[in-house]
Amino acid sequence: MSKKILIIAPHADDEILGCGGSIIKHKENKDIVYVLILTNASKGNKSKYSDKYIKTIRSEALAAHKYLNIDNTFFENLPAPQLDQFPLFKISDIIRNYLLNLKINTIYIPNYSDSHIDHKLIFEASLVSTRPFNGNMVKNIFAYETLSETEWSFPYEEYVFKPNYFNELSKRQLMNKINSFKFYKSQLKNKNHPRSAESIDLQAKYRRSSIRRKYAEAFFHLKEINE
Repeated sequence: MSKKILIIAPHADDEILGCGGSIIKHKENKDIVYVLILTNASKGNKSKYSDKYIKTIRSEALAAHKYLNIDNTFFENLPAPQLDQFPLFKISDIIRNYLLNLKINTIYIPNYSDSHIDHKLIFEASLVSTRPFNGNMVKNIFAYETLSETEWSFPYEEYVFKPNYFNELSKRQLMNKINSFKFYKSQLKNKNHPRSAESIDLQAKYRRSSIRRKYAEAFFHLKEINE
């Protein structure tokens, strides 16, 4: 039976950096995959992020998602980077509506210890939204790592990302992940930056060492209901 997956991303491109390879694997397994991008930086800081900029990055997201054969992409307009000034319960209600309406059973969410406050808040709101009430069908919750956010968190034990779940990737799947990120031309950086094609490749090679496979994406598995 196919799964119904929702990738919850604070910002456009987080979904590829954190889950691009896993999205490919899900689609190859005939699962249904949706992406929810929650913020619109123009709403929170128009002087830095113009409406034109947001239109460009959302167009890039749609192109990347078409390449990955994602079933549907949803955009909300929460005010990044001022999400800490927005009521958490409203963020949770938005996420919950998608979970219920789409009948989602598996979600991928950002990691709590990420350096960006938006990631922390989306993590918290996602957990609230998945409480097993009112027809909620979520049985699996995975926290993903995002290059330039997860590795730049506070250097304290409680903030260290400690993966306990890995998705093995083939060379082809990894290359497709990298190729999908290249659609984000406004976000793609030079090779010495975490958000570069080279860094995505190196991260997959680094994570493979934990499981002795070719390449991998790493996650923290927060919840599983086995029926």
